[in-house]
Formats: sequence, structure tokens, C-alpha cells
Amino acid sequence: MNKIQILKYNGGKGGWSKHVDIGTFEGQKVVIQKLRPIQRSGDQHLRLAKFLKNLLISDQLDHPSIVKVLGYCFRHTKDEAGYEYNSYFGDVSVVYEYGGIGLDLNTLNLTIAERLNHAADLASLLSYLHYSPLGSLTDFDIKPEHFKMANGKIKLIDLDHMNNVEPTCSLTLSTSHKNFKPCPFNISCQELTEIEMRYTTCQTVKCDVGVCRGTNVKYNLQKINTIFFQVLLKPKFFPNELKYSLSRLLTQLNKTDIGVDDLEKEIRNITLAYTKLKT
Repeated sequence: MNKIQILKYNGGKGGWSKHVDIGTFEGQKVVIQKLRPIQRSGDQHLRLAKFLKNLLISDQLDHPSIVKVLGYCFRHTKDEAGYEYNSYFGDVSVVYEYGGIGLDLNTLNLTIAERLNHAADLASLLSYLHYSPLGSLTDFDIKPEHFKMANGKIKLIDLDHMNNVEPTCSLTLSTSHKNFKPCPFNISCQELTEIEMRYTTCQTVKCDVGVCRGTNVKYNLQKINTIFFQVLLKPKFFPNELKYSLSRLLTQLNKTDIGVDDLEKEIRNITLAYTKLKT
């Protein structure tokens, strides 16, 4: 940490919990995140939990479209003995690879090849989150400012709202019951697996709790489509020969009527068709 040369203090948007500096280490530009000073009482535990969750999730996932953790240093937190009554607000630092200041696709002069490459990368990210080692993950805070352009790739940089929990549902209530709550995206209620039951009271009580399995991947798909695919794959930017395929794909995306495997396949097919047109 002491060998990082700081180029700009508080040089990035870190939200309510993080202070962001930009520096260099061995010729590589990096981002250093630290906990912000406490603004009001009651914040510190939630801030620390979100900060550490972002680090732990990022460190456990490995995909080219997720920002990489280069290192971290955890010395103490505010409420540890000896620090709770002094001015220190904690000494927890994480070093990430550097991304640009902002990402606005509408201002980028992208080629057709770049549009297809970015779309393929994002489709791969959706697939990775669905089949991740931690289970099917969703990010309930997906928004444009949580993505940066790093080394020519669109990368997700904020993971503190990510989890692998899918909505629960009732296996026994009828649709006419006042407490009936349907699953999102017209998904059917499914029984819990043996592993899922371990985290409920269903081991000792007859269980009517089910899970809306498949919600996470559809939620991610819906958000990434709105932010990226609708811009990257807009038919007007492509040759006439590809416009029908693109329009059909965007319609499927708008209806969340396509799986991540088929999405990757469709983008590969469109890319191949474009390559053939060029030659």
C-alpha cells in the first residue's frame, strides 16, 4: 500500500460508504477504496458490512467483465478496542484495477465490431453470474454508474448488493387466496432442494415454502438489456441484412423470453453473419 503513488485524492465516486483515490503501482493505474468517515451515528456497521461484502464477492468471482481485486489491507475498524474513542474511522483499504471516470454508450463512437464484442462480453457475464460458484447471483443495484470501461471492456465495479437469494413463494396457496403472491416473470413456484431446506424451518415443520427459481437471471437480463443491449444492438447501426435478426433478439430481450445460453448463441450467430458480410 505504501508503494502506491496517489495521483488524485477522492478522485472517484465512491457513494455513501467509500472514499476513492486514484494512483499508480509499478506503472499500472489503480483505484484505492477506503471507508469514508462516519457521517452520522448508526452508519458504521452497515457501511463496513457493505464495504467488506463488495470486497469478498469481488474476490470470489473471476470474470473478464468484473473488475479485479489486486489486493487489500485490513488493519482495524472503528469500533475495535482502542479505536472507538479516537478520530480514526477505520483502516480498511482495497485496490482494484482502474476503470474510466464514467461510461455513457451514447457518447462513444463505437464500430459495429465493438458493439458486438461488448454485447458478447455482457452476455458472457450474465451466463457467469447465473452459473457462478456461489449459485445464481443477482445484483439488485444494477445501474450505469456501476460499470466502467477498463482495458477496453465494460466491467461491473460495484457488487455490494449482489446475492444468491431468490424470492420465496407458496406451494399450497391458490391464486384466489388473499396472501397469494405470484413469482416474478411468470415463473412457477418450485420445491426447495435439500440444501435450500437447511436454511429454513422446514426440517421440523411441514413446509409449503417454495422458491421462484430463475428470477435472478431474468432480473439481471432485464436490467442489462435496458442499460446496454438496447443501445449496443440498435438495428439502425447495422447493415440491412442483420436488422431482422437484431430486432427479433431485442424483442425477446424486452420480454425476458430468452435464456443466457441462447443469448450467447444468438450474439455469436449475428457476429458470424457480420463477419461473412464483410468478406
